[in-house]
Amino acid sequence: MATIKSVLPELKENEGVANLIGRRELAGVDVKTRTATYHIRSSEGDEADGPDFHVPISSILPNREDDSPEFWKLLVDDVMRHLRAENQVPDFVKGYEVSVDDDSTGEPALYVRVLVAPKAKYSRSEVGSWLDFTNLLQNVLLGLHVQRYPYVQVGEVRRRR
Repeated sequence: MATIKSVLPELKENEGVANLIGRRELAGVDVKTRTATYHIRSSEGDEADGPDFHVPISSILPNREDDSPEFWKLLVDDVMRHLRAENQVPDFVKGYEVSVDDDSTGEPALYVRVLVAPKAKYSRSEVGSWLDFTNLLQNVLLGLHVQRYPYVQVGEVRRRR
């Protein structure tokens, strides 16, 4: 009697079955459906010839194969796209940076730095507006039930030298 073990080669540590049938490639993130979409490319070819499959955003676990900087950047890009479509991104937002790391307690974290134009001095109303927007963005990310705690900060756009 044949078993699956006799058909599949021995898996290495951190190697999934998807790697045996081809390379899994992140195709996109959709916050409305709360899914990440992946394509399977054959090991030999460059064209997507396998099926697309969808993974719930909330199931992307820290320090696993799907937990990539690319995934988090696409996730924040899609959140910002939806907020812009709803006219909820203020004019002071000049860009944003996305990174992943552990927070000070060692827990997995998502860091989003909202970039504003540099000035010598900022008014209280400007800072209040920043806080309103960062709270909105953090609440949207928390509402997606992501497995990394989202920290949203404000920083200045770096001046070019």
